[in-house]
Amino acid sequence: MNEILTKHIINPNFSLKVLNKNIEYSKDQLDEKINMWKYLLKYKCQAQPQESILIGITSLTIDYFAICFASLELSLKLVIVDYNRKDDFDNIEYRDPKTKVLSPIDIFLHDIDSKLLSSGLTPVKKFKFFTECANRTYNINSIDKTISNKQDFIEVKNILPKESDIAIRCTSSGTTGTPKIVEHNHKFLYQISKRNSSKFKGNCLHIRNLNHGSSIAVFLLPSMMSNSKHLTYDVDEYAVFDDFINAIESYDINFINFPYPFMIEDFIDASKRLDIKWNNLQVQTLSYIQDSAKDAVATGIFKSITSIFGSNETSGPVFECTITKDNVLQDSSCFVKLDNFYDISLDNEGLVNIGLPVYNTNIVTNDKFKHIDGFYIHSGRKDIVKINGEIIDYKDINKFNTQYEDTYIIIDSLHNSIYIAFWNTYNNKSLTTIDDFFNTNFDKINIDKKATLNKEQFMSGIKLDNELLREHFRNHV
Repeated sequence: MNEILTKHIINPNFSLKVLNKNIEYSKDQLDEKINMWKYLLKYKCQAQPQESILIGITSLTIDYFAICFASLELSLKLVIVDYNRKDDFDNIEYRDPKTKVLSPIDIFLHDIDSKLLSSGLTPVKKFKFFTECANRTYNINSIDKTISNKQDFIEVKNILPKESDIAIRCTSSGTTGTPKIVEHNHKFLYQISKRNSSKFKGNCLHIRNLNHGSSIAVFLLPSMMSNSKHLTYDVDEYAVFDDFINAIESYDINFINFPYPFMIEDFIDASKRLDIKWNNLQVQTLSYIQDSAKDAVATGIFKSITSIFGSNETSGPVFECTITKDNVLQDSSCFVKLDNFYDISLDNEGLVNIGLPVYNTNIVTNDKFKHIDGFYIHSGRKDIVKINGEIIDYKDINKFNTQYEDTYIIIDSLHNSIYIAFWNTYNNKSLTTIDDFFNTNFDKINIDKKATLNKEQFMSGIKLDNELLREHFRNHV
């Protein structure tokens, strides 16, 4: 059998419970939905093989899963928008470097009501934005679901891709230059998903559209290949998590993927507030494990948390750091190699050279590691970062942070932002100097947020916790 991503890779024992609607679905029902959406995409959306499709659906019903697999079976390229941006979505003409290389998107699917879409509310601005980035846009609730030609419907069910067809389309990080398009074919993703499927057991909870925030190969595809049961809940990231926690409390949740650190923080805070513990829950994140998450493991709020290191080029985890009650004191920068799926070596700078299976090609990451006592210890990145398409040398940032004891610059490449923290007292003199530096040397970089803070609250031992500072500015300033 060809190694392709189709309905046939989904575990025969698949079941889905949509908690928001209290509806359950079987594997047979999912297969029927996949076939229906193959017909609708081909004949109502005029989808052609190897066109790109961005699935911006917020309601994680069975249709979301079916559309993902219908797209794959029709040999469409799933566009992965896996970064949380601070872009001005009011400016429909704006294109950050990643959107530029991904555009034009052939098809954009969403489920936002037209009245809401034109409301100007912050949560839906990006949907309006992506309608302008796409050649064709469809609201899934407005598509005519009538099967007007039964012979076409019979024939479309048998359409399958080739192993070499591109399955997903995303971008490189763009840290060291203009982001590049990264595309992976069915065979590569099939092998990665099969490799990763062994970690998923029990009830897997899906909380958001997984084409956004994490690669589809990190969670969705491998969990569908495993013997897991699936639960969904549409998390509103702008609201407190109490309703979400109450909705899932009665279920034995075994696995959840949080694409962004702030979601973990909100989950922990709500669990504490409601005095609920998740004895069998394994949490997965794509970022560093924060001390608050370690405390949550130590106090039994959840069983473990795993940080995975990889990239869109690898599409799966290369290293992992897992914290359980037995190793809560382990540094979050200490990772272990999972297996021999990738051919891994460190060069003389500590950069990770990764040989990719299937393609038989090599990539080099921007992250530096040291290999000590069986651990791959993350020791930083190359000394440049990219904000709004312009490259900043960390040496300049460190120079300012050394020069001013009461002023600290924070780089947030995820949100394309620069923040300034004043320790206890606002310093207009340092702000003016730093502001002049950015205005003189860059066209698209500005200081986005400023705040006067207590330095002690952001220390991790004797070091400033930059990730904690970033999260504070993102969510509270």
